[in-house]
Amino acid sequence: GGVGPALRPVMRALARRELGEALTPSEPLIEAGVDAVAYDNLDQGHEGYERWAGLPGNAPAIGRFTAYLAGQGLGAVLPAWQMLRTASDWKGCGAPFAVPPEELWPHIASTLRLVQDRVKPAAPGLEAKSSYRGPWLNVCTGGAERSAHRDFWALDLTPAASISRNDLMGRLCPIYASVGTERSMALGFYGGTRFHVDTFSHRQ
Repeated sequence: GGVGPALRPVMRALARRELGEALTPSEPLIEAGVDAVAYDNLDQGHEGYERWAGLPGNAPAIGRFTAYLAGQGLGAVLPAWQMLRTASDWKGCGAPFAVPPEELWPHIASTLRLVQDRVKPAAPGLEAKSSYRGPWLNVCTGGAERSAHRDFWALDLTPAASISRNDLMGRLCPIYASVGTERSMALGFYGGTRFHVDTFSHRQ
C-alpha cells in the first residue's frame, strides 16, 4: 500500500515536465519515489548531509568515495560532501545526496583535476552545488537527456560572493579557450554566478 503514495511526488514532477512516457513503473522509479518521501524533510546544507550520512548503509559508501579521492590526490579540491549533492531541484524527485556507482568515480576525478589545475586558481572560494544525478532524478528535475551529470562528469559550482558574473566569465572563458579541446572541457553559465564544468566532451 505504500508504493502508490511514495510515487506520487515523482509522478507529479515527471508529468509537470510533460514526460508522461517516462512514467513506466520500474524499480528505479519506485526507489526514487520512496527517496522523495523519505528525505523530504532534509536539505542540501551540511546539517542535512550529516543526517543523510548517518542513515543505515550510507557511511561505508561515503568512506570509499572519500578514500578514492584522497588516493587520486584530489581530496582537498572541494569538500567531498558537496560533491555528493544531487540536483538543486531534488525535492519531490529523489534524495538530496547520493554516492554514485564506483565505476563512475574516474569521471569526476578527471573534472576535479581540471578544477584543481585551472578553475580553482581563477575562481577561489568554490562551492559545489550539484554533481551526480541518477537517470530518474535527472529526468524528474528536467535535466538534459544526455546530461554529463548522469555519468558523474559534471559539477555545478559557485565562486566566492565577491566575484561578479562578468568577472567570473572573464576569468573562466579564457581557460575554456586555452585548454578546452585538450581537456575535453565544457563550460556553461547559469543565472548569477553559478556555472557548470565537465570533462565529458569539448562543446559549446
